[in-house]
Amino acid sequence: MARKPHKYTTNIPFARKQLLEIAHRLEHQGIDEIPDEIRSIVSKSMIRRPTLRRAPPTRRKVDAKTRKKVIKLMKTTKMTQEDIAQQFNIDGGRVSEIWASVRN
Repeated sequence: MARKPHKYTTNIPFARKQLLEIAHRLEHQGIDEIPDEIRSIVSKSMIRRPTLRRAPPTRRKVDAKTRKKVIKLMKTTKMTQEDIAQQFNIDGGRVSEIWASVRN
């Protein structure tokens, strides 16, 4: 069963192909102006622009020294993972990953 596309999903490559086929068929019927308009719209308007990165990362990378300190705090204090993450300016999920690697 085909998955229903999200209401904001587009299929620009498929639409481009269909419009160019329509332009080709119109040309074979002796109509010249409309196919040119269609091709112009397809080439100028039906393009995908590359996405831009929204914001630079604000958290720092986790090095071996930070990892050891996080493990020590997890073992010796009752600080929450989020509190530890804030202390080292790392993501809370990263603390969870560090802790999971110790438990496995």
